[in-house]
Amino acid sequence: MAMGVNVVQFGNETILDLRNATATPATVMRGYTAYGADGNLIIGEAESTKRLERQITLTVSGWNTDGQQTVAVPGVTKTATVFVGSDIGSEPEYSDCGVFCSGQDADKLVFTAVYHPIENLTVNVAILL
Repeated sequence: MAMGVNVVQFGNETILDLRNATATPATVMRGYTAYGADGNLIIGEAESTKRLERQITLTVSGWNTDGQQTVAVPGVTKTATVFVGSDIGSEPEYSDCGVFCSGQDADKLVFTAVYHPIENLTVNVAILL
């Protein structure tokens, strides 16, 4: 079996460094390939990515004086990978007010707004399990 290459350098510049790659056969979808930290080809064995999907509302009255709002989101953990994005109807206000998810803990997310929204905002949340 050929030995993988996990670092590629050109002169003094590192072009590719896989030494901290976290892909494993169990985390790469079946039918796809990736390269592991050792530089060897990985063939995916995962059936699917499990996730929870939630839709939450950030209310106008829920923002504190620091521009933050904490919302209950069942299924969130302190270390879960969480994706958030505004629902299409809330997008203009969400973006214009600079709203972003700034923290997470057990069953909750914290949002911060640069400017105080004047409308309730609908936010879609995907939690990877």
